[in-house]
Amino acid sequence: MGDAGIPRAAHTATLLRDGRVLLAGGFTAHGCEDSERGRRSEFFEPERGIFVAGPEMGSARTGHTATRLPDGGVLIVGGWPGEGRDPVSSAEVFDPGSGAFRPAGSMAEGRGGHVAASLPDGRVMITGGTGSGGRILGSAEIYDPRTGRFAPAPAATPRSGGTAVTLRDGRIFVVGGDPVSTSAEIFDPDAFRWRVTGRMETARRKLGAAVTEDGAVLVAGGSVPGDGDRDNLLNVAELYSPDTGRFRELPPMIEPRYKFDGSLVPLTDGRILIAGGARIPEIYNGRFHPVGGSLDATRLVGTATILRDGRVLITGGYDEDITPRAAAYLFVPRA
Repeated sequence: MGDAGIPRAAHTATLLRDGRVLLAGGFTAHGCEDSERGRRSEFFEPERGIFVAGPEMGSARTGHTATRLPDGGVLIVGGWPGEGRDPVSSAEVFDPGSGAFRPAGSMAEGRGGHVAASLPDGRVMITGGTGSGGRILGSAEIYDPRTGRFAPAPAATPRSGGTAVTLRDGRIFVVGGDPVSTSAEIFDPDAFRWRVTGRMETARRKLGAAVTEDGAVLVAGGSVPGDGDRDNLLNVAELYSPDTGRFRELPPMIEPRYKFDGSLVPLTDGRILIAGGARIPEIYNGRFHPVGGSLDATRLVGTATILRDGRVLITGGYDEDITPRAAAYLFVPRA
């Protein structure tokens, strides 16, 4: 299939109600540079298999979050406007009706590398990340699409580079990140509070997670600090049970990988595709299996988005030289 119009990494790719995929933000040049160009969004049109130019965001953003709202809009929150700059506090919503982005208020403080997860009533929980001056944040805020405003929420454990998923019962599960630890916690929207839950067997950051067919959470990969600026990559995987509040170790992944949280996607048949952080994609169905073929690069901080027909769009991410990629792939699941 064709390339995206803009090479990008640390972007977001969100499925819209009409079946298109909205690509937004990210850095677009070697070495995490040129986030400004990433303001220009794109749409992937599955029927034609092409990318087309979309509207510009109000702010350049890298390491932001994108969450689809109940009305079909997409909430874009935080992120860094450029290399070496403090993260922004602003948010915006892509409105499919107008085909444009509009301002959506601001958080109490800027953050990037945070997590966002939907609550059962349509609000969006934002927590953690890195703030101004490199501070790791524990603060949390909730965006209400009915008012278009953020409101304070109970603080969680400070962490950046962790991951979050919404559980089947509507609670939010957050795990991993910097400072590197084994900790995990759950936000209960009914009690409106966080509580600590079980601990992973292996401490890690820059990991990935996805909810399995039976409601458990697959937690995989990540890294721990190594020598100098290098990370030691992990192939370890664990399964978290919301019923028991415990983790158990799984057979390892085929490839160690990190920075792939946007590239884990549950398939329509219950399996989970892992399509970033290493060249070889894998499938999880109780064990890890290689997918035929390989990607053109490790695809760090890329995305994988399931389409309405069950195929998966893989976009962006950067290679071993920290150069973002424009080439895109479509993964077609086999029975």
